[in-house]
Amino acid sequence: SGKVRELFFRQLLSGRDVCLKITNPVQKMVYPFAHELQNLMYLIGDKELGKCVVVDPCWDIRGIIEVATKNEMEIAATVLTHYHFDHAGGPVSGITVEGAYDLVRLINVPVFVNEHDSEPVRKSNGISSAHLRPTKHHDVLVLSAEGLRVESRKPSGEGALWADEDHKQWEAGKGVQMRLLHTPGHSPGSHCILVNGRGLITGDTLFPGSCGSLENPDSDKIAMWHSFKMLSSLRGDTVVWPGHAQAGKHSTVDREQRAGFLKAIPLELWKTKDTFFI
Repeated sequence: SGKVRELFFRQLLSGRDVCLKITNPVQKMVYPFAHELQNLMYLIGDKELGKCVVVDPCWDIRGIIEVATKNEMEIAATVLTHYHFDHAGGPVSGITVEGAYDLVRLINVPVFVNEHDSEPVRKSNGISSAHLRPTKHHDVLVLSAEGLRVESRKPSGEGALWADEDHKQWEAGKGVQMRLLHTPGHSPGSHCILVNGRGLITGDTLFPGSCGSLENPDSDKIAMWHSFKMLSSLRGDTVVWPGHAQAGKHSTVDREQRAGFLKAIPLELWKTKDTFFI
């Protein structure tokens, strides 16, 4: 307690780190698709503790577990940025893509997902409500020597302020701080994960220079504008870690404020925008 621990952070790219060994006919069909989508998954944890959380486990669950094991890390839970099959797994075009269900089946871990996307995850993945942990805006997932817990921390002030509060918690040896920020738009329950107040895993909410599709039946263009407004209040040096690599594997809030979708744009003008990239 009180000692700054070493953060374990790995970005896994389909086709580079996982989805490499084909062991069944389904993988043979879906891996090329995974490579094309350039899905990014993440392992976040405490090096000394030897425990981590996996974000958006999909396509190759054994491969993800293998990366964790090689790094002497045990997966304690999973967090889904949203419910879509290429992040959570599930059925698509008559095929079932590996995902959170397979992780639960293999290592029996809880699945954290925003309350607005928890029902689609349950339906598409068949995950029991015993394993599902629906979360709310500003819930903080804390991984420490005491285990994994959820704290509901109402923010004070703008994003940069509560990001600094999270960072102080981490520096004080209080464990890895993963603040779940509800960012509806791409899906009703999309959320971003602010890690120790300094890194932001954005799923399909924000990519370098672009954003996730707003053409889905349950996408909400206006909600996305409000989500971007909130994210733009974070520190400029916050590193952005997206859910796909087509537009780049990382960025910063400052860069996206200058040349991306965190740029201040009046709502009326945003409503007229009809080109979204991924």
